[in-house]
Amino acid sequence: MQECISDVVCHSILSPFYVQIEHDRQVIIQRHNAQLLGRMHTIMQTTGGVDHRNTDWRPKRSVNFAKKKRDMDKITRENQDLLKRLQTIQPQYSTRKWEADFQEHHTRSRSIQLFPTIQVHFCIILTISLYTCR
Repeated sequence: MQECISDVVCHSILSPFYVQIEHDRQVIIQRHNAQLLGRMHTIMQTTGGVDHRNTDWRPKRSVNFAKKKRDMDKITRENQDLLKRLQTIQPQYSTRKWEADFQEHHTRSRSIQLFPTIQVHFCIILTISLYTCR
């Protein structure tokens, strides 16, 4: 009788079924190794960039694209007009008017200070009337 290292090896030697299973397994492993080797070769040949671009993709145009474009153009024109108005406008302040307002305020303040303050206390009296319904 033949000496065996393990029962599986003895069965694979004795049975053609186990030999076929082992052969198929080895073929699968070799195919996977070849695929991995091809991938490794590709990685080593390229610069290592990520291919994340989908060349077939195009943005979808909405149904009301023309209306949206008209609205955006209108808003852009309004914004440009507003910007032109803001850039061309001149300041509307007058230092002479400021000085006149200050002088008037100062004059009124001085005249108010000349009179003494009078403190007045108010008392509110409430009268309650009771009406009876008959």
